[in-house]
Amino acid sequence: FNNVNSPHFKKRAAMSNAVSTSAPDEPISKLSDAYLTLLKNRKLPLVLDLDHTLLNSVFVPELRQSLYALQNAMKLLDVDVARAEKSSNALQRNVFHLPHLELLTKLRPGVRRFLESASQLFELHVNTMGSPAYAVHMVNLLDPNREWIKGTIKGLGELEDGVLIAPTEKSLDGPLRELKDACLIFDDTASVWASHRKNLITCERYLFFPQARKQFGLPGMSLLDVGQDESEEEGMLATAMRLMKSVHEHYFKCYLESGNKTPPKIQDILQQHRERVLAGVRIVFSRVFPLDCDPKQHPLWILAEDFGAECSTKFD
Repeated sequence: FNNVNSPHFKKRAAMSNAVSTSAPDEPISKLSDAYLTLLKNRKLPLVLDLDHTLLNSVFVPELRQSLYALQNAMKLLDVDVARAEKSSNALQRNVFHLPHLELLTKLRPGVRRFLESASQLFELHVNTMGSPAYAVHMVNLLDPNREWIKGTIKGLGELEDGVLIAPTEKSLDGPLRELKDACLIFDDTASVWASHRKNLITCERYLFFPQARKQFGLPGMSLLDVGQDESEEEGMLATAMRLMKSVHEHYFKCYLESGNKTPPKIQDILQQHRERVLAGVRIVFSRVFPLDCDPKQHPLWILAEDFGAECSTKFD
């Protein structure tokens, strides 16, 4: 798949080039009507990833490879359906079998509460490496009445001979290009947002099914295997929502202090919040990096400095 001479690799490269060139990082000299409308309504754009951020999907044929995992998944599905039927509330459903896609999808605990809360402060958009059809299917599961997700829904991947071909990078393009200085991004994979890293809140991956752990080379039992799940009240989505509320409040406080004339940059607001995490902390990287590597260019060094730490390779 990663052979540079293969048609799949060339297709991915072409798609990535299209994404990266469709949204040049140029300053926006004048606020668009969409930007002004959001400011008037005290909202900001928020781009959401799907897989391993809001939900976890697994191909049923892969699930069948483990009888234990398949049995656990079917039990979970039966219990979920029964609970929703008893309450007569379709929004109680969290596990879905999609035969036409050969998928089993599990929503992250608290995801609908997260979407409801986020929609009061943000205009919600979706951007996934999955296909456009997959993106729409997942949004319909998350928000069947489209009460919360009212922005753009982008599926960047294309199915070709049963193989999903997707670009290696995502971008704020289309109507979001003019909103990039106000836009937050919530995704489990930082590398796909290389051009908009300063807009990104990276979340812990939601790996419910054992196949998801294997995908990222993680040993051990999955949440499905152990019969447990994330906490809805104290899990990743609840934690992220508290941060997003704080960033939103900070943003509009700065905007108000300017006399509602000059909106701040969300990148600057988010960076200020990051730097508080390790403020006053000094990290010494000893025998961590290769000798021929510039330590200041290493991702761990950059990450630590992003979060406010002072880095060194020796004790003073």
